[in-house]
Amino acid sequence: MATRQLSRIGLPPPLAQRLAERNVQTARDLLQRTLLELVELLDLPVSTVKRILAEVAAKVAPPPRTVADLLRAAATKPLHLRTGLGPLDAALLGGLPAGSVTELVGAAGLGKTQMCLQMCVLGCLERQAEGASVVYLDTEKKFSGRRMTQIARERFPDAFPGEEALAALAARVLVYNPRSSQDLLSVLGQSLEQAVIDHKVRLIILDSAACLARADFAPGSLPDRQRMLGQQASRLKYLAEAFQIPVLVTNQVTTRIGGDTGGGAGAQQGQLQAALGTMWAHAVNTRLVLMQTQGHRFLHVAKSPAAPSTIFAYRVTAAGLEDDPAVAPPRLAEGSVAHQAIANDQLYEQAAAFQA
Repeated sequence: MATRQLSRIGLPPPLAQRLAERNVQTARDLLQRTLLELVELLDLPVSTVKRILAEVAAKVAPPPRTVADLLRAAATKPLHLRTGLGPLDAALLGGLPAGSVTELVGAAGLGKTQMCLQMCVLGCLERQAEGASVVYLDTEKKFSGRRMTQIARERFPDAFPGEEALAALAARVLVYNPRSSQDLLSVLGQSLEQAVIDHKVRLIILDSAACLARADFAPGSLPDRQRMLGQQASRLKYLAEAFQIPVLVTNQVTTRIGGDTGGGAGAQQGQLQAALGTMWAHAVNTRLVLMQTQGHRFLHVAKSPAAPSTIFAYRVTAAGLEDDPAVAPPRLAEGSVAHQAIANDQLYEQAAAFQA
């Protein structure tokens, strides 16, 4: 909440203008300064500055709510956005939870972007009468409007009977193409909040979280990368909580080397795991893992505050991702979800010298 723009807090216009002229744009900019610094910066009496600080702090740190309050709110505003996958919606008690960040992680080609395009359709369809929109942050340049409209037509033929309805759908999906990690942070911290308000955004999608981080930061700059990822995660969580909407992010996978494969010459077996490390794993509220084994694809609810560990088969069709109840799920391995291996048919082998 500390990154909330002061222009949206409701301060008197002259005061808001004075703060903006002195480059105090967010609650963080204001609250991290000392009382003396603000008195000098704003040229205002101490009592006035104290009153401003108290007002801003009260608005960015709202009082706690009881469970009864939350249940009453749920009766008037949906707390979940359905995914169209029956087993997943059942496990998550209705779909992607509002007010939190859900991560979709998996190897290339398993359907992460297909799921995002499917959620674009469902996000607009959920409140179609109200003109609900979806924000799509496309860092990998994989967004396909043609594929999105195909999913809409195949999955919901009654809701999208012709080209006019599909064109209306396309007009409600806002696509951003950030070119760097800093560019993405700027979008999250500046223009996106206004877009959520103006366009009645029902869902924010980031596809993907890892693409820019891997491209912008060299292996030796891990602290800088983690700091940037932490700022991005903070903004995503703020937008989810402030507007009570779901945020869906995709993540890539990386290979962790470890364990002798028995192939001789010190060969080792690698396992696929989610990229971006433990800090990012703890930043997301719900983790969904896409995996492939024995010729079938599976979706695993690996981390959730509401759902048990759940796995089911799915397939990618013209209508997007559909569950496949005819395929029995594999047995899951024990271990921390932060470092959980992602099942894959191919074994990755490297010489022991790789780690030397």
